Amino acid sequence: MKVWYIVVGFIVLIITLTIISTNIIIGATHHIEDNLTKAYDYIKINNYTLAKSSFCDTIKEWEGYKKKWAMLIEHQEIDNIDEQIARVKELLEQGNKDLLLCELGTLKFYINHVKDMALLKIENIF
Repeated sequence: MKVWYIVVGFIVLIITLTIISTNIIIGATHHIEDNLTKAYDYIKINNYTLAKSSFCDTIKEWEGYKKKWAMLIEHQEIDNIDEQIARVKELLEQGNKDLLLCELGTLKFYINHVKDMALLKIENIF
């Protein structure tokens, strides 16, 4: 009978930790997406000063999230996001609007992809 209590306890622990980690990732991705959308909107109206400011805030937040995410997601996903951030940062310095909007869209895709992978779905299990 004690074995069943231990097994049930482990199952409850695993479910609880899964819910907590999913909520951490979903909350962070929503926050990052909101900041990237602000930067995107600033770039569309050619306000690169506010776009740089918004993107710098996003980078600072990402550095904090990245440490937490390293335990929860594949490192390749983190590397993809880091690489895309470097591209966007360089394009912001150049002021190349068309490429910048394209790269920001790709960065948002990577962030969304992490969120989709964190959600418990049948296609993620099998």
